[in-house]
Amino acid sequence: MKKSLYSLVFKNSLICKYIFNLIHKICEKSCCRCHYSWSVLCKYPKALVGNNYLAELKDKDREITGNLEMFAYLLDVFSESVTREGVFRYYKSCNIQGILHRAAKYGRLDLIEYLLSRYHSFQFDYGFAMSNAPLSHDFQLLRFLVEKVIVNDPDNRDCSPRVFNKAAKMGRIDMIEYLLEQQFHRFPSSTMFVHAIKDGHKHVIEYLLKSQHHPLKNESHNLLDVTAKYDQLEIMKILFTYGVKSGERDPAHLAAKNGNIEMVKWIVENVEIGTTSKAFETAAAYGHKEIQLWLKENYCKSEDCKIN
Repeated sequence: MKKSLYSLVFKNSLICKYIFNLIHKICEKSCCRCHYSWSVLCKYPKALVGNNYLAELKDKDREITGNLEMFAYLLDVFSESVTREGVFRYYKSCNIQGILHRAAKYGRLDLIEYLLSRYHSFQFDYGFAMSNAPLSHDFQLLRFLVEKVIVNDPDNRDCSPRVFNKAAKMGRIDMIEYLLEQQFHRFPSSTMFVHAIKDGHKHVIEYLLKSQHHPLKNESHNLLDVTAKYDQLEIMKILFTYGVKSGERDPAHLAAKNGNIEMVKWIVENVEIGTTSKAFETAAAYGHKEIQLWLKENYCKSEDCKIN
């Protein structure tokens, strides 16, 4: 929009108010975020930081994180209040270790490097931060924290199940393989299959099944239930071919709850689930009549399948 036209439009208070009311409604529907007038914005440090108003934050001596310059400024403000344990005396919900953990989650290697250089004598739990690194999708960040773990705490492998789970959750086979190369091998408590299923990463499931690094038997007791719960029919079929035949619960009931008739059909026709009455009742409770009708016509006993 031309500057002259922009000025003409927004100098009209009625048009201006109408436009911003529409913007507010659109944003509310799409992202459900809070909206502030300028006078209110200046009162909230989180809002100032989130919108990158560093000068205004400095003027008001506020206290949250943002870009690197803002991050450094805030550490300057609070540096004298940091305890030996890394807790800010006057802002106890925040601590140095927590900042490292969150920076790893959001892929902020620049903030991590600055934090480590500034508090070089502090004993960071690099393994805890490393477990969040896959969430950032930043391989360089993961490599950086893995190297820190190896150098500073080579015997610490308690974090490895978490980091493997999150790599599976993000669909990052390259991260899983890199962690294996670095001798992180503690799998018994890992639930990589479950995390990969939840986010629909078929390629990770196929990789795990073929690689044998994480035996299927470690998690197989409930995987059909998980695939049903998260609407992952293709993954369910793959697991079934590898011998996963049933779950602790009734997968047909979970599929019926989601209204997934194709999954209900496949489970009823291929998996030993005993009776279909529970799936029928669930479909009725959630208003999935198409599933009710199919079960009644094909599998339910008449006395168990009454459609109201």
